[in-house]
Parts: sequence; structure tokens; C-alpha cells
Amino acid sequence: MASPAPTPDAFILAAKHCEIGILEALTETCDVVTAISQLVHELQRERALSNIHLVSHGERLVAQRQQQIERCRDHEVRLRHLLSRRYLKHPPGHTSMPLLNTIALVLQGMDGLPDLRNRISGLAMGPEDATFAFRRLIAGLLSVVFHAADVASEPAITRTLVALFNFMQGKEYAGQERAWGSIGFATGQFNREWGARIDQLQELQNRSFEDFHRFAGDAPRQQWHAHEADTCNRDLDRLRALIGRLCQGHSIDSEISEVWYEVATRRIDGLRTIETALTQSLQQTCREQLAKARHDLRFQQSRLSDLVHHQTPLTLLFDTRALPFTDHFQRRDIASPEQARSVYELMLGQAEQIKQMEDALEEARRALRERKQIEKAKGLLMRQLGLNEEQSYARMRENAMRNNQRLAELAAALIEAAETAGGKPRTKNE
Repeated sequence: MASPAPTPDAFILAAKHCEIGILEALTETCDVVTAISQLVHELQRERALSNIHLVSHGERLVAQRQQQIERCRDHEVRLRHLLSRRYLKHPPGHTSMPLLNTIALVLQGMDGLPDLRNRISGLAMGPEDATFAFRRLIAGLLSVVFHAADVASEPAITRTLVALFNFMQGKEYAGQERAWGSIGFATGQFNREWGARIDQLQELQNRSFEDFHRFAGDAPRQQWHAHEADTCNRDLDRLRALIGRLCQGHSIDSEISEVWYEVATRRIDGLRTIETALTQSLQQTCREQLAKARHDLRFQQSRLSDLVHHQTPLTLLFDTRALPFTDHFQRRDIASPEQARSVYELMLGQAEQIKQMEDALEEARRALRERKQIEKAKGLLMRQLGLNEEQSYARMRENAMRNNQRLAELAAALIEAAETAGGKPRTKNE
């Protein structure tokens, strides 16, 4: 016996089921992102403590570092569990190959943490190498957040994810500043190269926090302004000014490294409060959107049997409002699902909602594409010109300002030039 032919009603409900499935996956993804933000925060603190431990030849902050390692281990176990539940125990729908590949790389990096910690405890590596190792792992974790934002398809959730990613990136640059400052103060002196690196890290923080402002809601922005007025920022600025003087060749008592660590940590802990509020907002938004989608499904299931089917297939073919067939529809003529009197009007209302979602997603996705281009161009300069991350960004920023270009435009030009030439990218002043 032949199966019944599919009807528009069935596909209307299937579309809503699809939306619910996406939101359920996004809710679990947001749990993963929250766990990543917690682990990154703890790893950032461990990195700074490890630097002081190494520079002091194992004499300072030994107990604090060991306690911090235990905190990191606890958060690592929780993240591994969530990653397994989200991406392995169920089919990894609504995700992407780059995201899964990034997770694999991150897990490999986490597997190397015990050996890294043993080498630090045994003073078998320098603080610069330790900082680089932690930075690589944290960059991988942040890439998971980036890819999660890139595949999200609900506007409110995507915008919050983009705001959170940029905030976490800015906080990581603040963590790197704390780490490099800890090394300098612990050795009692700075050179011009280290001073320039700390200046560049401050520029990178500013850029990330500006992008955070573009996509964050009013409450996180207000928290940010309140944090900026905190005394810890003034204390940090005084220590930054001291670094500038020390770069002239002066030295200082190495015990000030603990003062620097305390002040920088107070600032980062303040940033962590905002970050926590962002993750809570993200999870709340996911729950609300999922509840709304489930309510809409129940509503549509109850309404479909009551709606009239008097339109014929020709209605769709000749109606200029029909979104899949023309761009010249009139939004004011499209009924909302609640106002629909026919199955056809319900289809149009649902299509209009999808179109509005796509329009709202475009700005966030464009920001992600631009960030991806900037990171790719920065990586090209790092590999081909032998620059570190901070120097590469500074080179790009200077050239963008000189040529009156947006940074993303310069990045796109560098990538195109490198791909065309198949060789070394060059900025215009070379």
C-alpha cells in the first residue's frame, strides 16, 4: 500500500521541529561554551602563577599554584564530559567539521597539560615557553567558542555568542598582559621589546572590547562601564607607567611581581564577573527561545486542523508575497502565525519569520567573517615575516590607518595577494 503523499501541513510542522532541534543543540552548545569560559579563566590564572614560579626558581607562590592546578583539573573534567555528551553520545547535527576538528586539537592540548605542569615544577622550561604553551591551549578553546557562534542560527543567541567570544578574547589578552608583566617584574627589569608587547596587548584588548560593545545588550555594557571606573584599573595604569620607565634600563625589586599579579588579577576577576553574566544571559536566552519554539509548535498543531485550505497550488505560484519565488513581497500583507486564517497564510508567516531571522543574523555573521579574515592575515604575517601575534597585529593596524582602510579590508587584500602570488604577503610600506 502506497504511503500517503506529503502535505504542506506536515512540512510546516517539520520546519518547527527542525527549529526546536537546532535550539536544543544550541542549548547544549551554550553549556559547553560556559564550561570553556570557566576553564579558560582558571588556566589564565595558572599561567601567571607558573611564570612567577619559574622566574623565582620555584620559591614563590608554590602552594597557590598547586591549588590552582587542582581547580583547573576539576573544570577540565567537567568540560570533557560536556563535550562528549554534546558531540559524541548523539549525532552531531547542527555543527560543523571545523568545530569538531578544533575540539579534537583542544583535547590533544589538554592531554599535554600534565607533562607541561611537571616540566614547570621541575624548572625544566623557561617562562616564555610556558606562556606560549598556555596561550596555544587557550587560543584553541576560544576557537571552539568562535566556531560555535559561526554555526548558530538564532539571532539573539548568535549575537550573545559573538559578544561573549570577543569579550573572552579581550580578557585573554588581559591575561597575557598579566603573564608577561609577571615575568618582567619577577626578573626585576623590562626591555623595550617586552614593553612594546605589553602596549600591543593593550591595543588588542581595546579592539576586542569594542567588538563586544557592538553585540552586547544594555546590561553587560553597563557592567563594563562600572568595571572601567573601578580603582583596580587606575592601579594597573600606574604599574603600566612603571613598566614604561623600567624599559629605559632601570631595575626594581622582584617582589613587586606579586603586587602586579594581585592588581592584574583584581582587574581580570572583575572581567570574569561580566563574562559570567554573559554566559548566564546566553543560557537564559537559549531556554527562552526553546520554550517559545515548543509553544509555537503546540499552537500550530492545534491551529492547523482549524485553518481553511481553500487556496489552490496556483495561489502560491501567482502570489508575489511568496518568499521562495520573489524578493518583491509586501511584509505588511503577511499575517503572523497567530493571525493566520488559512494554511497558506501560516506558511507565509513562517517564511517571513525565517527571512527576518536571516536578516538579523547577517551583521553578526559578517563580524565573524571579518574576524576570521583578520586572524588568517595575521597568521600569514606571523609565518612569513617571522612576527609574533602582537607585532603582526600592530603591523596590520599601522598600515590600515596609513592607507585609510578598515582592518578587515586590509586583511582581505593581504590574503588575496598571498593566494595570488602563492608566496610572501607584503604590506604597502615594504
